[in-house]
Amino acid sequence: MGEARVASPLTEAAYRAGLPKPWLAVVDGDMMRKLRESLGLSQKELSERAKVGIKIVKRLESLPSGRCMPRTAALLATALDEDHIVLVRLSLLTLAARRGS
Repeated sequence: MGEARVASPLTEAAYRAGLPKPWLAVVDGDMMRKLRESLGLSQKELSERAKVGIKIVKRLESLPSGRCMPRTAALLATALDEDHIVLVRLSLLTLAARRGS
């Protein structure tokens, strides 16, 4: 068995504050749906175009701030002909504002 991993104080503080883990991307579900619809794609067509599961597309679109792996966000953004920055919320201020902090 390997050693237990100890989280850094910053990671622990972020976890307690309810912020996303640093290795996850936070996707704007409303923006993703609007971009998909503007291209005339169904959720299934987007999932096939991005080579991700349909369940991922449905889950992300149903959440205002859905979390996924950065590679998944990049694949979806490319399939939507957008820069991944448009789709991914990188600002912790946005998350803090949603929480009313």
